[in-house]
Amino acid sequence: MLLCGLLPAPRGFWAPGLASRRQKRTAAATAFFAPAFASRPYTAVLIVPTGTGACIGGYAGDALPVARALASIVDCLITHPNVLNGAMLYWPMSNALYVEGYALDRFAAGAWGLSPVHRNKVGLVLDAGIEQDLRLRHLQVADAAAATLGTSIFEHVVTDASLQVEKWIDDKTGASTGRIARSDSLLRAVEKLVRDAAIDAVAVVARFPDDDVEVLKDYRQGQGVDALAGVEAVISKMVVSEFHIPCAHAPALAPLPFDSSVSPRSAAEEIGYTFLPSVLAGLSKAPQYVSRDSDHRPHRIWAEDVDAVLVPVNACGGDGVRAFSKKARQKPLIIAVEENVTVLNDTPEKLQIEAVRAANYWEALGVVAAHKAGVNPMALRRDGVLHNREVKLRQDFFDLAEMVMSAFAGQGVGFGIGIGCGFGIGWGFGGVSIPTMGLGIGGGCGVGIGLGWGFGAAALGSQYFNAKNEFDPATTYPQDKSDKHKQNPLTQSKSQ
Repeated sequence: MLLCGLLPAPRGFWAPGLASRRQKRTAAATAFFAPAFASRPYTAVLIVPTGTGACIGGYAGDALPVARALASIVDCLITHPNVLNGAMLYWPMSNALYVEGYALDRFAAGAWGLSPVHRNKVGLVLDAGIEQDLRLRHLQVADAAAATLGTSIFEHVVTDASLQVEKWIDDKTGASTGRIARSDSLLRAVEKLVRDAAIDAVAVVARFPDDDVEVLKDYRQGQGVDALAGVEAVISKMVVSEFHIPCAHAPALAPLPFDSSVSPRSAAEEIGYTFLPSVLAGLSKAPQYVSRDSDHRPHRIWAEDVDAVLVPVNACGGDGVRAFSKKARQKPLIIAVEENVTVLNDTPEKLQIEAVRAANYWEALGVVAAHKAGVNPMALRRDGVLHNREVKLRQDFFDLAEMVMSAFAGQGVGFGIGIGCGFGIGWGFGGVSIPTMGLGIGGGCGVGIGLGWGFGAAALGSQYFNAKNEFDPATTYPQDKSDKHKQNPLTQSKSQ
């Protein structure tokens, strides 16, 4: 027989109500330290900035293995579409939250919270510039996601004008970026879905200009920068900032000619007609964005709940990482992964961000595992733990008082006119050879006929201050040095 399923039964006759106090204490302690109640959920954020040529995560969903491994360690993983989208490929993770990049920045700043959902009703916006056959391919993806995956995709709308996407590489940073000439048409299409179809999230498919095969050669070989990714982030940010709902983008492109030498990191974009499947899968359970003022229900995740942030070593300049690093309280552990290099040059040291450097994601996952276990990650290194340092207490009050009063050392005169009795105090700035008159303050009391107590000014008086002697602890609280004290046997040393 077991007591609460935890303790062996005592010998002889026993009833639950007769358990000893020791047994009850043991049962309570065991229940308290059970894994389910040991600590709050551990939350990590995985960031790989879009369009920066990241060695891992800069191509076709090639940071997804990192996300899968990290999700197996932490209780909650927060990351963005650039990490989880693999074109035609995706991987469902029940504890991963799919958060658009701009929304992730707002979350890090503490302005927005994340509200997990069971499902979203996803709307689809198609660019009017997409050719009829290519548009049909994307609609077939939406139908397949609804029928095969059970996602809730019921409505789509075609923009009233071609969005006219433009893209380029930023000469200053080397990252990809761009714009859409008809952003007004995009916003009208999303507004129609929000108003008429009551969607919870939206997928946008815009027609991108087709690049020459030679221009795409480096990217298809797993090198260089994704020329599409930067403007994709611009599109999703535009929608999220306006409507505050989850959004992700999939480009519409003409199929590329077959190439047997395509890098495995880019191969996910070679196996189908569209990049839409992973977008729809991610949006189907993407968390909703809430503000502190508008939502006070439980089960919300806020920036202060984040325990660790993983980021490429030279991509620490984004708004999200900066916001996490500046938190005064509950600052998360920021891990900069050295192997994942981008075209940027924003290292933790350059930006004065306190971070732990990990050689690669293997090592970074070990740091997270130690951190989650409550173990100092440096304790896992050979010379990671130093001697305990002593923090010395300083007499700050006396140091400050001495500094202030030494400036006012000198002699002064207080004066005043009053009725009745009064007193005055004062001080002045006294030079070594030329003393000067100082200001005086004072107060007194007097009697007014028929009016009760009155108030008067001070009479003459003077005061001399010596800050050094006045506020020196040794002179302020002098020890009794009388002969009688010296002769007290309790104060004599044993050698006498």
